[in-house]
Amino acid sequence: MRANLPAKLAHSPYTLVVCIVLYAASFLLYRHDVAAGSDGGILWQWLDESFPALTGSRWSTLALHLLALYMLLELDTVFALIRQRTLFQLSSMLLLLSALPAVFNVSAATIGGMLAFYALFPFFFAYQGNNNALRMMQSGIALGLASMFCPHALLLAVLFVLAMPSLRNLSARNIFGLLWGLAMPYFFLATYAYCTDRMQLVHEAIGSVVYFGEIDYNTLDLGTVLDWLLMMVIAATSVTHVTYTGYNDKIKTRFLLYFLCWLTACIILAAVVLPAEATGLMSMAAMPAALLLAHTVTLLDTKGGTAYILAIAAAMIGVFVTNNVI
Repeated sequence: MRANLPAKLAHSPYTLVVCIVLYAASFLLYRHDVAAGSDGGILWQWLDESFPALTGSRWSTLALHLLALYMLLELDTVFALIRQRTLFQLSSMLLLLSALPAVFNVSAATIGGMLAFYALFPFFFAYQGNNNALRMMQSGIALGLASMFCPHALLLAVLFVLAMPSLRNLSARNIFGLLWGLAMPYFFLATYAYCTDRMQLVHEAIGSVVYFGEIDYNTLDLGTVLDWLLMMVIAATSVTHVTYTGYNDKIKTRFLLYFLCWLTACIILAAVVLPAEATGLMSMAAMPAALLLAHTVTLLDTKGGTAYILAIAAAMIGVFVTNNVI
């Protein structure tokens, strides 16, 4: 049977080249009028005050995106999340970044998202092991550092604990390792605050984790709303595909994909609850969404797959026009 459009796109060597060209063009042409700002955790505030040229430069954003692409490729390579060999996860990420100009701004949530995504590596390596306290501690440290940039990233630890039974690594030792890792950045902060007689830093860091503030959607413009609607459609369709076709994957792969589905859902929920951080969270959501989208497109082998590709492409073009013309 002749390969359909999704299979051609997923396995064609030219797809990634075209996506790189689109990304480069969008990087040069998109407007960058959303300031990075100083809202965020204590490490972000220090970074923004000490290196304003670094946090306000789009070249810093380019470096973050390259790091995100590498982490995305490495995660799929190490854990074989997509059954077929493909680079479409990179193409998906580049297309999302090209269609969503808001993610081209360095923010506390963006850096926190990179650290939170890195926490997946040791956490996935701890699959089906009750004596992986060291790896769980590494995940905890990454989440703890992420909360120093985006305070609410610390709440993702709840998702990690809830996923332990599914990943068959639930044990008191692993939970303690995760909690110890979460606390380590705060221990260092408390030591610094005590030595400099600035204990209010600790109070502010801990208080910002549980402080949500007023939910005000009036700060969102039309472009940001449409960007998130596109992200939600991609996430919803990809999660549905993973749920109904996951039985074809290995048990380990299936549980890891399910965790990515829950992670994407939690990030979208965070954007709903924290509209002020919606722009930064978009970069955080793009990584798991791109991987899930690549999993969906690569394994689609029906006429409906072609219609899905065309619909997503039309939606991306619509978002592109809205952000740059309207």
